[in-house]
Amino acid sequence: KGREGQVEAYRITGAAADSSRRKSPFVGRQDESALLELLWSSAAKGNTHIVSLVGEPGVGKSRFVEEFPRRKDAIDLRITCGSERAFGPFLDLVEVILGGLPRDVEDLKDRAAKLGVDEETTLLLGALLGLAGAPSAPRMGDDQQERQVFTGVWRFLLASMRDRPAFIVLEDVHWSDRSSLELLGFLLERFSGIPLLLLLAYRPGFDE
Repeated sequence: KGREGQVEAYRITGAAADSSRRKSPFVGRQDESALLELLWSSAAKGNTHIVSLVGEPGVGKSRFVEEFPRRKDAIDLRITCGSERAFGPFLDLVEVILGGLPRDVEDLKDRAAKLGVDEETTLLLGALLGLAGAPSAPRMGDDQQERQVFTGVWRFLLASMRDRPAFIVLEDVHWSDRSSLELLGFLLERFSGIPLLLLLAYRPGFDE
């Protein structure tokens, strides 16, 4: 009304489907990305590198990891830590490497054998997973038993990296439970001379 000529009219038929939020362009991290690529090239040749990614919440730690391309012909594991269960991040890590959570010790043996893991190490890994028929899981304060199981995890990781390099990310390390942090400390003391790039992402002050 009040206009000359035809005017297009539209009918509302319903609410539009909610579209996913578009990501903003990833900028300003070229130097860091190039350094990580360089370290990966070195790790793929058999060297070990441990990288700390430290930043306040919301600065883009997770986005930086997300933008780093998946590694081909390699173990590429990106785990988010939490305190909901003991050894949670490492249970997730082991499950992915094994290709699934074993039903029992025999299933674990079959999966581990394909990676070249010996039976003694497999049983120690079964203790971490809490499988029936494996040694009991380490209890807080039982240093000897805990060290044996930790050694089993160490040997398992070595076997898994025998024929291929590994890129492993542990995000939100500051949220990890005490048991996971103790296991991580044990492994960090031994990571050397293996084809590994390990990236630890956490908030400032955590490593103090």
